[in-house]
Amino acid sequence: MLAAIKSLVKRAAAQGERPAVSQPAYSLEQDGRVMSILGREGLEFSRRLERAKRVDPNKFYEAIDAIIQSTPDELQREYGLLHRRRFFELFNLSAELIADVERPLVLEFGVGEHTRLYKAILPGVRIHTVEYPDRYGTGGLNVDQSYELDLSLRTSRDAAPIQRASYDLVIFAEVLEHLMANPVEIIEWLLSLVKPGGYLLLTTPNMFAKQAMPVYLSYDNPLAPFPIEETRALGQAHLREYSHIELLRFVQAAGGVTKALIFSSCWDDDETLAPVERKNLILVATPPCSSPQCRRALDDVIRRLGIAEALSEHAIEAVALRLIDEIRFSSKLGARNRAPLQPR
Repeated sequence: MLAAIKSLVKRAAAQGERPAVSQPAYSLEQDGRVMSILGREGLEFSRRLERAKRVDPNKFYEAIDAIIQSTPDELQREYGLLHRRRFFELFNLSAELIADVERPLVLEFGVGEHTRLYKAILPGVRIHTVEYPDRYGTGGLNVDQSYELDLSLRTSRDAAPIQRASYDLVIFAEVLEHLMANPVEIIEWLLSLVKPGGYLLLTTPNMFAKQAMPVYLSYDNPLAPFPIEETRALGQAHLREYSHIELLRFVQAAGGVTKALIFSSCWDDDETLAPVERKNLILVATPPCSSPQCRRALDDVIRRLGIAEALSEHAIEAVALRLIDEIRFSSKLGARNRAPLQPR
């Protein structure tokens, strides 16, 4: 089979064409690398999120289309029309993840005209936003708090006045692929902002989408090179795209827990695509100590120390995060001699 593929690639290259090669059948359930991290519970939660119907599509598209058409910025209109299906998916998933939270606090990275819809579509939500300095103003977007920082710089992230362990939902959609930063560091920092019981919702392009596979098999790269300085627009170039396996490992290395992994069709018109061939990835993760059992254990430690009454909720969460850091550091020391995760 491999010899046949190589022969096809060689012939197509000689003709100046890329070969049309189908990806083999693939299932998350049959991939030991995935199941060792996601598990059966994660698969079920992923399917639940895919089935979610919290947002009325007719009302949503009517609202988002009105906003897109009314914006005076031509670039934002084009962006909105291109991303409207992704926005619906994002709002629907968000609604499912915060469904049981009263007055949820949500932090979104990367604002746009869609941001003004959060309070209309998700009643009771409080929305904070993060954007690059001087990139996109939040005037008229109906947000409660906005921050500006350069996510690619650790010093900028560390200095940001964003309260740790405060958010019921952190939305990091279509941002990771634009950053000149280590993805594990980014995810670790994002998870530190999520409160126990909350979620990180991350979306990013699927590196191995069907449209990219013939390019890889022809020994080429589907990603354009980084644009030259004179034509560069901040944040518009994809510096790196990722596979679903990488995302799972990044969350694991960051000390988080992956709760769901979905191949999204928000960019695809072909309904016959296998899930792994779709163009986008969705990952939902929680902080290291987000389960009720873990939280009860930490509360018990704080009670035994006799300091619970002297600590605010944020201080208790800070103590929890510090304990988790210590446990993770000790675990890393003990794990140095373990065999690395091998591909199936």
